[in-house]
Amino acid sequence: MMGSSASTLVEYARAERWLAEGIEYATGTEQWNHRHYMAAHQAHVWWCQGRWDEADVAVQQVLADGEGGITTRITALLVSGFLALGRGQFESAARWLDEARAAGEQMGELQRYSPALWGMAEQAVLQRDWAAAVRLTDVGYAASHQVADAANLFPYLVTGTRARLGAHDVAAAREWARTVGADLLARGIPGTLPATDHAAGLIELAAGRTGKARERLSTAHAAWSERGRWWEAHWCALDLARCEIASNRRSEAAALVTAVREGAPTVAAQPLLQAA
Repeated sequence: MMGSSASTLVEYARAERWLAEGIEYATGTEQWNHRHYMAAHQAHVWWCQGRWDEADVAVQQVLADGEGGITTRITALLVSGFLALGRGQFESAARWLDEARAAGEQMGELQRYSPALWGMAEQAVLQRDWAAAVRLTDVGYAASHQVADAANLFPYLVTGTRARLGAHDVAAAREWARTVGADLLARGIPGTLPATDHAAGLIELAAGRTGKARERLSTAHAAWSERGRWWEAHWCALDLARCEIASNRRSEAAALVTAVREGAPTVAAQPLLQAA
C-alpha cells in the first residue's frame, strides 16, 4: 500500500523502495496476485521516470501471466496505454486505455478510470482534436472535484490548458487553470503542484508575456525534472524553448530542443521527437 500510494503521489523514489521490497517478499512467499499488483505499479513508476523499456517488459509479463486480479490488470492496461501513447501508437493506446476505462468505471473507483481518461485526453491533444480533449478533461475534473481528489487530477491541468489554447480560447484556458489549480493548491500534495506553474506558463506565453512565461515554465521544468516526471519535463522543455524563441534567445532554445532530441529516441517517444 505504501508503494502503490507513493506511485500515485509522485513520490517515485519512495515507491520504488517499497514496491521492490514488496515484490521480493511476495515472490518468496508465492503470493502471485500481490506480486503482480505491485509489479504493475512498479511499471507505472518506470513509465513516469522515462524507463519505458523496463515498464514495457514488466506489464507484458503481468498481462501474459494472468495471475493478478482486476485492479492489477487495469494498472497494467494503463501503463500499456501510456507507453503506446508516448510512442505515437495511437490505435494501440486507444484500445488499452478504453479497456482500462471501462473496467475502472464498472468498479466505480476513481483511481482506476481517471488515469485512462487523462491518457485519452492527452492523445486527443497530440492528435489536435481539441474538442475531444476539452470534453475528456471536463469529465476528469468533475470526477476528481466531487471527492476533493488531486493525485489523479493534476495531469489534467496541463492537458486541459493545452486543449483550450489549441482551440484558441485563452479565456477558457485561464478559467480552467484557475479552477483546477485551486483544487490542487487546496490539497497541497507537493508532487502535483508543478502542474500549476506549467499551465500558468503556457497561458502567459499565449498572451505574449514571455518574461512571466519563462519564469513559470522554468520553475515547472525544474520541478518536473526533480520529481522524475519524464513526460511532462520534456514537453515543458519544448514549451520553454518556444518562449525563448519568442524572446529571440535562440541559443537557450537550441539547448532545450537538443536535450529533447537526445532524450526522446531513447524511449521511442515519436510525438516528442516530431515536436522537437
